[in-house]
Amino acid sequence: MKAKSSKAALFIEGRWVPFVSINVTSTMGSAPVASIELVPLKECKYFLPRTSVAIFVKDESYPDDAKPWVLLFSGEVMGFAFSKSPSSRSFTLSCVSESTYWDNAKQYYLNTAIIPGKVVGTGGTDILETKKTGDIAKAAGEETRYTVTTTKADITKRVLEEMNSGKDLAEASLAIIKTISNVNSFYRFGQQKYRLNDRISFVSSGNLKELIDINNKEEFLQSLFGMGASDQVTARQVLYLIMSTVFHKASEPLAPSSIIKGGKETIASFLFYPESFVLPPPNCNILFPEHYAAFGTQRNFAQENTRLIFQPSIPQVLKSMGGNDVFLPTYYAPVGFRDFHKKHDASPEKQEAANKHDKAPPGQGKADAPVGKDAELTSITLQDFNHLSYEEIMRGIEYLRIGAPPACSLFTRTMDSAKRGTYFDQLADYLFYQNRYQVRSGGTSGPLNLAPIPGLNMLIIDASEVGDHIVAQLQSISHNISSTGGARTSYQMNYVRSVDERDMWSHEIVEPNIPPWYDHAVFGSKSEVTPSDYQGLSAEHKDMFQLAKRLNKFPNVGSFYQKLIGTYNEKHSKGSDSITNKTYSTLLGATLRIEEEYLHSLQTGGVEEYINTQTRRSYVLLEDYFKFLGAELTADQKGMSFSENVNTVFQGKIFDGGYVDTAPNQNKRDAAMKPYMGKVLLDKRRIPVDMYRKSLAENRGFRG
Repeated sequence: MKAKSSKAALFIEGRWVPFVSINVTSTMGSAPVASIELVPLKECKYFLPRTSVAIFVKDESYPDDAKPWVLLFSGEVMGFAFSKSPSSRSFTLSCVSESTYWDNAKQYYLNTAIIPGKVVGTGGTDILETKKTGDIAKAAGEETRYTVTTTKADITKRVLEEMNSGKDLAEASLAIIKTISNVNSFYRFGQQKYRLNDRISFVSSGNLKELIDINNKEEFLQSLFGMGASDQVTARQVLYLIMSTVFHKASEPLAPSSIIKGGKETIASFLFYPESFVLPPPNCNILFPEHYAAFGTQRNFAQENTRLIFQPSIPQVLKSMGGNDVFLPTYYAPVGFRDFHKKHDASPEKQEAANKHDKAPPGQGKADAPVGKDAELTSITLQDFNHLSYEEIMRGIEYLRIGAPPACSLFTRTMDSAKRGTYFDQLADYLFYQNRYQVRSGGTSGPLNLAPIPGLNMLIIDASEVGDHIVAQLQSISHNISSTGGARTSYQMNYVRSVDERDMWSHEIVEPNIPPWYDHAVFGSKSEVTPSDYQGLSAEHKDMFQLAKRLNKFPNVGSFYQKLIGTYNEKHSKGSDSITNKTYSTLLGATLRIEEEYLHSLQTGGVEEYINTQTRRSYVLLEDYFKFLGAELTADQKGMSFSENVNTVFQGKIFDGGYVDTAPNQNKRDAAMKPYMGKVLLDKRRIPVDMYRKSLAENRGFRG
């Protein structure tokens, strides 16, 4: 696949505007950003905050000769930069995706314990406040903090209602960002303008009851929303805090997919999903040799833990020696190290599930057992440093000591001791492998590639004789586009590992375990390798399975990706399906199948068509994006997605400010603000854009 000239189009407030260059970046857990360099005319400096921006590119992977314009980025202007030198000038708009509303909405927490000599309420809010009730406490000077507000109560109530309706904590927490429209007219009309709630795509791990059992949901939520020192936190921070407690993530893809949600077509702009480093990638996240020129990884064995000591910071009191002793319960991973401390042999199931190098040779004794005559002189009982796994025999002990993930202790307040122990044992296992893999990093770059989605795993195909295929989690993706047609994509990754990574001791192929809180009917499970796992592969590739005894199998994980990022088309858009399927359910088997198909397409001359079909997603067409926001297309604009000329202006009753009339649950204050927040406000933002377009037309080619 040769690098091609890639056309791009910029629209500001629905008006086509020429540009010099564009850089867009999406990083997992953050709002995407765009830097747009414009021709530096004097009108640039009059652009207003939150001016709407949308960037489109030609989808060169589309199977027909006519290539459509598809959405790459949408957001708002949040600032600009101007510079000049004796030889040049430059003007750059700084833009952030529409989820910036979640960062602007803040809640204030007042920790009364830090105010000596004062007795006040339990907490307070700032911007997220809707109305004030209850006691009023003056914290300092003339500043008043309302310590009991309906915002905190409203958020708690909404999340609790969602949980009581049968939704798990991860899905219920989305109520946090869905309720910010209740704050004031700014958020209500902003959410309605961009239809933010309609653009959320969520899929749960499906089995969170295996991870947490919250007996008192209301107590947990009240504790979570009121924890920490006095400070402001954003709606995004509160949401991500909850998501992190159950190991769910968030990302905003560039070139978002068009998906069906509730029977209606929408834009999957905001993705929420379980941590994915253990899962096979979707097809859209495959990098073929044509996608990159070089690939580099870094691995430092000294940074990879061989054991984990996990203290969840929940003090317990024991009565001994006539007094009370306070201690911190401690949990251990991997399973061999845990069993050393638990003073019993691991069950056959646990030992079988563990990687060989995480197990320990027999005969080393148990923790705190009396030492024999030939024992070390450092202690009279066996300590953890007296225990060695197979891997530690090879490279020594690398400790990792950590406390609990954010707020996870809140889950356990009403658990009995057995449930609490099981919960933290599962966390210790998961955190052991998570920390072990996440320190491995890598990166590459190549021609413009719209398909990959940050936060999901990637597969890098190595078609050389070495065949070192890599799986890694995509942390960040950037696209650089010039008005002259040049375009590049760069990638940053972590959790990097070889698809056929070997156990250091046994040389068997090993993989991180699928957590028990994943629905195994969807996300698969680990089981014995059978001949059916490699049927149809070449003899050379079949031989690789001789080194695989037990592997993760993912026959149905494609349903997860299709729900998250859209359905797929077998003929030209397989990107939203998993690389694994019922025939090739293992990561290894699916990867080797893709390598063989790729090499066959090289021989037959259809490699570009093969790559496009495998990786392409169902993107959002230019005209569909503006229709989604309420634009009414003229006859000339219908079918414009496939036109070469997009020098146009989109209009429509709702698009031009009528969304203030369609926003639900409006109150008297909203009615008073509508005249200032609909068409009047849009016209103010459009005036400098129209001035800039006019100046460009009169000074075509002007560069300063």
